Parts: sequence; C-alpha cells; structure tokens
Amino acid sequence: MNQLLRRYWRELLMLLLIVLPFVTLIIAGTLSLLHSPWFLQVFGLMALSGITAAWLAYSIRQASRGQLDTLPNPEGAWTPAEDGTWKAVQALAIKAQTAPPKNAIELQALATEVINTVAGNLHTDAKFAWARFTVPELLLAVEQASQHLRTTLHKRVPGSQALTASHVMWAHHLYTAHKTKVQLAFWAHRMFRLVNSPFTALVQEFKDHFTGKAMQDSFNVAHGWMARLLTEELGRSAIKLYSGRTKRSTEHAILALREAAPPETEPVPVRILVAGQTNAGKSSLINALLGSIKAQVSELPTPGRMKEYRFKEDGKLDLTIIDTPGQLSTEVADKALIVACGNVDLIVWVAKATQPARQVDVIALQAIRNWFGQNPDVIPPTIIMAVTHIDQLKPFREWKPPYNIANPQRDKACQIREAVLDIGKVLSAPEEALVPVSLMENEPPYNLDALWAVIARQMNSASQAALARSLKQGNPLRLSEILGQCYEGGKFLLNKI
Repeated sequence: MNQLLRRYWRELLMLLLIVLPFVTLIIAGTLSLLHSPWFLQVFGLMALSGITAAWLAYSIRQASRGQLDTLPNPEGAWTPAEDGTWKAVQALAIKAQTAPPKNAIELQALATEVINTVAGNLHTDAKFAWARFTVPELLLAVEQASQHLRTTLHKRVPGSQALTASHVMWAHHLYTAHKTKVQLAFWAHRMFRLVNSPFTALVQEFKDHFTGKAMQDSFNVAHGWMARLLTEELGRSAIKLYSGRTKRSTEHAILALREAAPPETEPVPVRILVAGQTNAGKSSLINALLGSIKAQVSELPTPGRMKEYRFKEDGKLDLTIIDTPGQLSTEVADKALIVACGNVDLIVWVAKATQPARQVDVIALQAIRNWFGQNPDVIPPTIIMAVTHIDQLKPFREWKPPYNIANPQRDKACQIREAVLDIGKVLSAPEEALVPVSLMENEPPYNLDALWAVIARQMNSASQAALARSLKQGNPLRLSEILGQCYEGGKFLLNKI
C-alpha cells in the first residue's frame, strides 16, 4: 500500500511539473493582455476561434453519426426482396464504417461477405447462390458499376482525370524506399530540438500529439466512409446481378417495351389494369378516360376475357389500359385477374359508392396482396380507388357540382366524403389513393381530372416498375441467334487453328 501511495504521489508530482509551466504561461499571458490596449480584440478573436472550433467538432460528430443511418435504396423501383437485401447490405456497410478493413485480406473478406449476403437473400433455395448468373450478365454488371465509378471519380476526386496509375506506383515506391530514412531524420530532428530548447520541444511535442490525433481521427472517419461507400456500391451492383436486372441493358429493355406494342402503334411503357365488381362502372370509367384525351386509341388483340386499349398523347401520356371482367365470387378471387396484376404497373380499382356489399372487393384485393407477398421478386403496383356513382348518394335529387370533399360544407359533400372514407377503411386504401367520380349519362364526367392527377403522380414509379419488369425478362433464345453464334464461334476457332 505504501509503495502504491508513493508511486501515486510521484506520478501526480510529475504531472504537475509538466502542466505547471503551461498554466503559468496562460496566467502570465492573460495578465499582460489585461494591461494591453489590444485585450478586447485579442479576447474576441480567441473566443471566436474557440466557438468556431467547437462548432466544427460538433458538425463532424453529427456527420459521423449521420453516416451510420440506414440509407434508402438508390434505384427507386425495387421489389420487396431487393429492398430487404439492400437493408442487409446497409447493415454490412455500417459495420464496415465502424470497423473498416485494414488490409487487402480483410477487404477481400468484406467483398465476399457482401456477395454471399446478396446472393443468399435473393436465392434462398439455391445450392450455389453466388454463381446464379451468366457471363454476359456479369460483364454487364461490371460495365455498369465501372461507368458509375468513373462518373463518381470525375465528379468528386480532384485531379482524377490527370492522375495515372504510374503516379501512384511512383509515390508508393518512394515511400517504401525511403520510409526508414524519413523516420530517422524525423527522430533526429526531435532529439536536436529537445537538446537545443527543452521547453520549446516539450510544447511542440504536445502540439504534435494533439495535431496527430486530430489528423488520425479525420483519417479514421474518411477510412470508414470509403469502406461504407465500397460496400454500398458492391451491394448495389450485386443486387442488380443476382436479381436478374442485368439480363439486358437499359437500352434493350426500353426497346423491348416498344416492340411489345403492335407494329401500327407507338411504344407502351406503362400498363394500367382496371378492375372491380360487376356493375361498378369499369367500362364507363375506361370510356371516360379514353375520351378525355386527344389521342389515337386502338384496341389490342388480347387472349381471354380481358380487353386492352392503348393510347399515346405526344409528350404527355403513353399507356395501355386493361379492362377486366367484373368480379362476382364471394369465396375465391379470379385467378386470371391475379396473374394479370403481376404484369401491370398500376391498378385502378373501381368501387361503387352505393354498393353495401364489399366482400367481393375485399376477397379479390386480399388475394392480390397475398400473391405479391408470396412473390417478393415482383414490384407490387400502386392501387388507386375510383369511387363511382357518388351522384346517387343522399340527398338523391341534389347534384350541383363541384363539391369540396376535403372540407365538406353541404350535405351531399358530407355523404360523399363519408362513403369514400368508409370504402378506404374496408378495402385498406389510404385517403390520398381514393378518388370520387361521377359518370352520369348525358352529363360530363365529374372529377375525372382528379383521377388523372392521381395517376400522373404515380407515373414515374410506374414507369420504373415497367422498366424493371422488362430488364428481368431477358432476351428470349432464338434458334437463328444460336445458329449464328455457333457459326461465328466455329469460324473464330478455325481461324486460330
């Protein structure tokens, strides 16, 4: 115990001897400034410097915390399976940011973990999930990732367009060749400074220590940020590869969307399905939609009981509207309807405001949602509710539009809002997706522009979903193409032989 006490007092005395000169200098400097005419200016400048330094330190800490937040997916139109995989990639990215790889072996282990995580999430039942790709798909993924990395370097790395690999190799060669000499020269400089002026050397050592610590902290933050960026970029490219988004390029996917339409018409990038109960007003709504724009409309040949209408308005709309048979069953949903929903980008469900029985709608919509839940590799389309026959609500004889549905004042408007909200509650639809419309005979359609506005708000996500669907379809195998490949490959081998 006595030895511990003596050691404690010796360490305390040593600390006091080290700190006392600095405290003395601070006190002496402050006293001399008090008698100086520049005291207020110097004090204000020191206070401003301290406040600025504190604010910068706080900003850096907040930015470091912000980098640990989970970021949304960078593509916009992803399936639930891809979204779940991106969350797993984000967990690995946060882990890499907090403990970045220190060498090439750890970096390779991180890349392998990202690949295995993505492949395992997207192909859970595959024996060799990491190998679920073709060589052309892999090359396209590398091409897209390289193009994105090239853009990022040109945008964010100063001098990247002039810095060559030989410059980096030259700098590394100089560092490895003269590392020991530089360290010896630095230590000799420190020893000379200590012998020449011990107090100044002590002050400089403290300064170098804290400066080096600050630089090391900054380096650690940058190191973690780079590790996270690498993990996210690799994860994003891997999701594209293992989800099948590199079966064809974006240009080929857009061309396939255009070729999917009949030859006499223009491209059809977005498909909208209209469904609902029998006598809900689907056909009247489709006729009103088709007749409300100045565009060429053509009926497409479609197998089965469904009808497809395609129209294009130059620079504004480019759609296919699918008219489905009315739903009747209160026990099971129409299988053909569910299959059709998996191949569309937007659904407009028509519900009659005066229809008290909603079981048919509930069963059909629940079956559609269950199907998308069981197929997480398909992007579920947004469902818009068009509430028809609002003119038949109480008071029956009143029909003097327009009506303020959001803030109703008249009895008719209150009844419309109540009916719309009730339908949204029963069919699990948000209020922003509910649009009341009226399609009376010999009367202009009411509130059709509001329905078009809701559709227009979804057009961007619907177009992305259409493109994602086309990207995953790939190019079908054609006998002529295979024969051509055999011919070109055989000719190449014969020339080499």
